[in-house]
Amino acid sequence: MGNLCMSPKADEAGRPQPISASDLDVDVSSSGGDKFFDAESEQEQDGPKVVAAEAAADFTPFNGEWAQSSTEGMDDFFSEMKVPWMVKKIIGKVKPNMAITFTPSGYSITMSGGPKPPKVEEGQWGVPLKTTNPRGFEGDLLMTYQVHPDGSLVVHSKLTTANGVDVLSRYMQGDELILKIGPRVSAKDGKTLVEMKRIFKRKS
Repeated sequence: MGNLCMSPKADEAGRPQPISASDLDVDVSSSGGDKFFDAESEQEQDGPKVVAAEAAADFTPFNGEWAQSSTEGMDDFFSEMKVPWMVKKIIGKVKPNMAITFTPSGYSITMSGGPKPPKVEEGQWGVPLKTTNPRGFEGDLLMTYQVHPDGSLVVHSKLTTANGVDVLSRYMQGDELILKIGPRVSAKDGKTLVEMKRIFKRKS
């Protein structure tokens, strides 16, 4: 189980207090370090947002500039989404860059290097942010993070649009940053699609 707390749960001095899994209304399974919260149970609700305990989170390995070095599962991922062959070839040649700043209170992620202008997403952990998915559908992005017992950190993203639910996970694997895309859930038939990974090496 990852080390989690709920804000604004605090002691009399105002310090965040740890909670157990029974205090949460979400699935926070940490098997493999890259599971995302259950799509049904993590609907937007009033009340506290789920974030990882600030004192246990070390964002240092993530912060900086990254360049994609390779991918895994890209062809199957886009084939499942019925992306035309020519478009897949174009996407396959794109090697995006990613600039990350994570702090205990929020995040800033800039994706660049593709045919579109750089995309910047900045917000607070656990607070929905209006943005669009790669297909142009607008929705609510929810960013959370989870600290595992060994101290490793996984950052989760969930973007819910009329086109479906996109889930992403970012985590470190040695000196590489892994961006796992999917599994994606289609709004048309509720089918869970395949997943892919973008693997990044540090630029600075």
